[in-house]
Amino acid sequence: KNVIRVSYSNSNRLISNAKILPPGLKGFYYQRKVDPFHYDFVTKGILAVEKEWKNEKFDLIVSSSQPLATVLLAKKLKKIIGCKWIADFRDSPFSYHLGRINKNIQRKSLNNQLSSADGFTYVCEGIKAYCDSRLSELNKSKLSEIIYNGFIKPDDIWDHEIVDKVKLIKIKYPNLFVYTGSLYTNARIDLLIRGIEKRQVKDDAILLVGIQKEFEIELLDKFPNAVLFFIEKVSLSTAIKIQEMATVLLMTIWTNYITSFNGKIFEYLNSGRPIILDKIPSDDLKNYLSEFPNIYYAEGDMGKLQSTIIEAITQTNVMPSKNAILKTLRHTQYQKFEQFSLKVLKEI
Repeated sequence: KNVIRVSYSNSNRLISNAKILPPGLKGFYYQRKVDPFHYDFVTKGILAVEKEWKNEKFDLIVSSSQPLATVLLAKKLKKIIGCKWIADFRDSPFSYHLGRINKNIQRKSLNNQLSSADGFTYVCEGIKAYCDSRLSELNKSKLSEIIYNGFIKPDDIWDHEIVDKVKLIKIKYPNLFVYTGSLYTNARIDLLIRGIEKRQVKDDAILLVGIQKEFEIELLDKFPNAVLFFIEKVSLSTAIKIQEMATVLLMTIWTNYITSFNGKIFEYLNSGRPIILDKIPSDDLKNYLSEFPNIYYAEGDMGKLQSTIIEAITQTNVMPSKNAILKTLRHTQYQKFEQFSLKVLKEI
């Protein structure tokens, strides 16, 4: 009753027009037409609200992006409904890799759309800082808050067959290094595997959960002397159970982006296990992690990694404070967003 599902179209007139344009004009066209791939989402969303919710009373509009079509829809709905609007960004709305001309086009277009927003929330400080450098003075002066993704503990229904398999691996290899999630070309795990392989300790093994098949083949070829185990993608509850069984958790840091924050860090922090990061992260993530004694940095250096591994393995008391853990929970972020919403509603 209170959910309207609106799909977007892969084929409409706006996209057809864009296909025949040269690259430079295509970028301009996309910015002016505002995300043509989600054009139907906006028009159908307005139609649905006007028809199905025409008798409802609304206090607040919240848009969450990406995609940026939610911004355009929220702007139009605010004009129709007349209530306040918070624009939430789980990633930067301003593209990081555009050329100078298209960046300026996007900046002007997006600032115009956001001019009627009453407040902004951001996934982390790094995204907020980058947006502040692109927002107009008007938009930058509005209320804003950091709302992390946070951790929500899933149900305890995990895959017992997989968990039992991990238990057997750990019996044979007590020093079990675990990585969960996808790998990316700009977030390589090579340094961490090479460092563990170089130790030549018979108790060491590396378990990679949910990485892509092409990386499995590449890693097996590149590190013939490392003890590597692979498990295909699993449910979130199973992944978290595996994280809790790890001796040490491994994390790769994204390069060439405005922040190192990702959703995985909140899962890792709640495991209570030592965590080794291959590089020093962005300032916003490094500051956030300063309260956690179970964080170790390899600093992109093989020598440092070797000493870090020994320190992490021998660490016995790594549980952070209750206040630090409380910050990582999604429930805490819900409360924070509720308080911010009330603040926006009271703002004249």
